[in-house]
Amino acid sequence: MKSNPSIFRRIFFLGLTFAGMKKLKSIWNNLPKWAKNRYLIASVLFLVWMAFFDTNSFLVHRNLNQEIKELERAKARYEEETVKDLEALKKLDDDPEKLEEFARENYYMSKEGEDVFLVPEE
Repeated sequence: MKSNPSIFRRIFFLGLTFAGMKKLKSIWNNLPKWAKNRYLIASVLFLVWMAFFDTNSFLVHRNLNQEIKELERAKARYEEETVKDLEALKKLDDDPEKLEEFARENYYMSKEGEDVFLVPEE
């Protein structure tokens, strides 16, 4: 038994008003035959869903890739700072005069009987 395709169209467009349904039918009838292919429509809907609405959409992946690049740049910056700090620490360990200079400048330490005066920099 062959079913009537217009019945399925009526059921599909049941929620639309008569004027809206008429306009939609005219648009559907003016589409080229290749655009009415149900596999093409399903594929396009699937691609649109995957690109914009899915939790693993292409937009989410793009944002995550940008975040990964930012984190890699921060990691490289912190590694450079670590290398600089290790060099400075090695200099402080090797030279007691440098250690004393560092303590005086950063922690305002002084020798016994010395007065420390802080001069603000402009």
